[in-house]
Amino acid sequence: MVVIDVEGVLLPRKAVLLLRLAGRMGILWLLRNALRGLVYELRLKRLEEVIRGFYEDLRGMRLAEILACYDLSRVEVRLHELRTLSEAGYRLLLVSSGAPQQVVEEMARKAGAEAGYGVEVLLDSRGRILGVGDLTCAEEGGKVRLVRKHVREGEKVIVVADDWNNLQLREVSNFLIGFNPDSAVAAKADVIVEGDSLKPVIDLLTRGVKPRRDTRRIMLRKAIHVAGVLLAPLYAVSPEAVQALVASAAALYAVAEGLRILGISVPLITDVVKAAARGRELAGFALSPLAYASGMMMAVLAPPPLPALGIIVLAVGDGVAGLINSLIPGHPYPHNKAKKVEGTLAGFTAAATLSLLVAEPAPALAAAGAGMMAEALATFEDDILVVLAALALAVLVGGPS
Repeated sequence: MVVIDVEGVLLPRKAVLLLRLAGRMGILWLLRNALRGLVYELRLKRLEEVIRGFYEDLRGMRLAEILACYDLSRVEVRLHELRTLSEAGYRLLLVSSGAPQQVVEEMARKAGAEAGYGVEVLLDSRGRILGVGDLTCAEEGGKVRLVRKHVREGEKVIVVADDWNNLQLREVSNFLIGFNPDSAVAAKADVIVEGDSLKPVIDLLTRGVKPRRDTRRIMLRKAIHVAGVLLAPLYAVSPEAVQALVASAAALYAVAEGLRILGISVPLITDVVKAAARGRELAGFALSPLAYASGMMMAVLAPPPLPALGIIVLAVGDGVAGLINSLIPGHPYPHNKAKKVEGTLAGFTAAATLSLLVAEPAPALAAAGAGMMAEALATFEDDILVVLAALALAVLVGGPS
């Protein structure tokens, strides 16, 4: 049996829907639901509470109006790709913790799936939203209970998912495919597939063909990451200018990404994002550059010589480690299959070499070591943690001069 997570694999992620509905619902509605999502991502609120609040806010809106916010032509293509699996003898099950049950059931029918589960959205006779009923899919362990109803004795279960909410399914699965995964799923996935098509997933399951790495995209992405080291000599000339540059670049990027999701391109910025972003980022708001900018801002606000150390460890250490992790099979860590011992060692070597040029040996080596340890241990977006760890240990060992 193949279990498919609907949102993120078949439908765009919730952030896309929020931005497209904001024009109708207003900025306060957008901010309220964005805050709900943030609180959930921080594990401070249960998913069923977030989903219930989301649909309560949409009370009175026609369900068809919400569906109009999606690019359904792309969804149809992926459903057609899934039907290939069904025709090859796989039993399919579609599950979603946020999409309406009515929508998931229709998608299951088109994909040739055995069943589809989503949120029971209550509608009036004119198709307007009244609220929600059953939320089993959004409950802790709810997806596991639903999948167990369909699994036959001795049957292997393959899960295709993108975000950490689906890691609960590892309890009943034999193989996890991360499709444009977040950091948490990438850390546990047996195979990672990135891109706009499910064809690599189909080829893997029907023909045993492993997904190919997009080496050019990886190299471009890491080159941009490492290029941040140029802020170190600029900081030596004008700290205030670098602080303003990082802040303004982050703000400009955030606006450009919001416009991209709405279908509006910003010259240069949108082109670079499309060329360097991973599949998950292309399908929604690419948050990684903002996390990177936040780490850089943390570094450049510290007292000397900590800014140079923070910049080097984040740009060079984290960048080189990520490059090695992406390009070689190596020796993955038990807690995170996406990160390798070789990546950590390469990142430490690169960061330490440059750090020794701007600081005394003790804080330089401490910053490089702590930053790379944080990079190796993190199973989420690690840029801020890398800088925080590097600066903290550098202060403990040598202190700012």
